[in-house]
Amino acid sequence: PSHLSLFLTIRRPQDSLTKQNLSDTISYGSHKICNNRTGVAKMSLISFSFILFMPLVVFVNFMLPRRRRYLWLLAASCFFYLSTDVRYAAGLFFCILVSYAAGLLLEGVALRRRKLLLGCGILLQVSCLLFFRGSFGKGGFVPLGISFYTLQSIGYTIDVYRRQIPAERNLLRYAAFLSFF
Repeated sequence: PSHLSLFLTIRRPQDSLTKQNLSDTISYGSHKICNNRTGVAKMSLISFSFILFMPLVVFVNFMLPRRRRYLWLLAASCFFYLSTDVRYAAGLFFCILVSYAAGLLLEGVALRRRKLLLGCGILLQVSCLLFFRGSFGKGGFVPLGISFYTLQSIGYTIDVYRRQIPAERNLLRYAAFLSFF
């Protein structure tokens, strides 16, 4: 039944019909949390490691001077995203660079070019989402938070286009904004 797929299940190699699955696979519904040869669970929002990680991040954040906190949050966010799989951080970094560049370019051009830049920026961000959803989604594992940070970067680009906010000049501050888990 579909309501049972929400529960955390552990599948052992002997339960598999093939011998390809040599390590335990821990899954939450259709999302794989652990499928590696070491058997170490990757950090996700429902993992025990995240329960330990989050209070540490909050504690250190409040110990740092306010003007430098974004650097700590960026480092913690990068660690969080990279702990799942290094390949999946490519989508995050691509969205950061595309929306950051689009925001800077949108501030200094005429209206006609602004519309073209907005369209190109959104097209690149959506294509990144579709690429990761299509190529990795078939295996049941998609990059953590890709829909969230892609839509957030599109929203930022639109806000800069509408001149509701100025473009962020500090790449690291913007990266912390977009990648904050």
